[in-house]
Amino acid sequence: MERMSVQEINNMLLWFNKATGKNTRITQYEALDRLKQVLK
Repeated sequence: MERMSVQEINNMLLWFNKATGKNTRITQYEALDRLKQVLK
């Protein structure tokens, strides 16, 4: 898995917020952890 740029991570966080439909902020660590689960 390639390292993501900060911009890509921010885009992913925005996507997660839209996908979950919640305004709760998740940390980058949580977002990356979820990504790893999805990409297994």
